[in-house]
Amino acid sequence: MVNRNGMVGKIEDKDVGSKDGSKASSAWAPDPVTGYYRPINHANEIDPVELRNMLLNHRVRSTSSSTSST
Repeated sequence: MVNRNGMVGKIEDKDVGSKDGSKASSAWAPDPVTGYYRPINHANEIDPVELRNMLLNHRVRSTSSSTSST
């Protein structure tokens, strides 16, 4: 196979790795929970209910009784 520049060779024969000769690693990896591929640098997902519980202030306010014992 000859391309425009006159170079002969197959595309499969060329190294597509980095300049130091090591192979490039994939930026995608399978998610251990779902099995679907997603970016390696993807942040972990937080359950919306857990996030709500963390962010909301759940103080139990004691109500003072309006009736007094006499």
